[in-house]
Amino acid sequence: MQVFVEDAPPINRFSLQIAFDPRLLAFVPGSFVPGPLAPDFAVGFANVQKDYVEVERATLGEGTEGGRGLLGTLTFSVLQELDRETKLRIPLVVWNRVIGWRRDRQAIQTDVRATLTSSTGLGGTSAIPGGGSSAPDFNKDGKVDFDDFFLFAAAFGSSNASFDLDSDGDVGFGDFFLFAEAFGK
Repeated sequence: MQVFVEDAPPINRFSLQIAFDPRLLAFVPGSFVPGPLAPDFAVGFANVQKDYVEVERATLGEGTEGGRGLLGTLTFSVLQELDRETKLRIPLVVWNRVIGWRRDRQAIQTDVRATLTSSTGLGGTSAIPGGGSSAPDFNKDGKVDFDDFFLFAAAFGSSNASFDLDSDGDVGFGDFFLFAEAFGK
């Protein structure tokens, strides 16, 4: 699961809470890998509970400048063949913000969701608010291939909800990364 963010403040520490169905999924300990938005966030832990995991990361350095992009990637294993969809949710994000010399903690309640429809990958994503839910198989032929890529490329830069995989209101790089992850499946 890749976690992308928009308009992140400058931070030196963050925490994500990811809820999941423990009958179907298990968090893979040690699987969190910081992304380009927080490359030096090597210090951290994952606190695994019954139906959620809290991932916390920090840097010993200056922190980030903020912005948008890939915050990090984490892995869940599928415990049994999925005969129905299951959801991953991010209900809480906590930023330790860096504001000049001051440090500030900001807790944000969210309702970001990803829907897993099979054992092989994401079937669709949605973020609340915003509302859309799309799968990267745009032509509905059962696979994500070049035909879907050409449809996606034609919609890139638009606000077409059918191609807005991360539900941020526009078809951009966040959607491209989600599409690329599903390509070939």
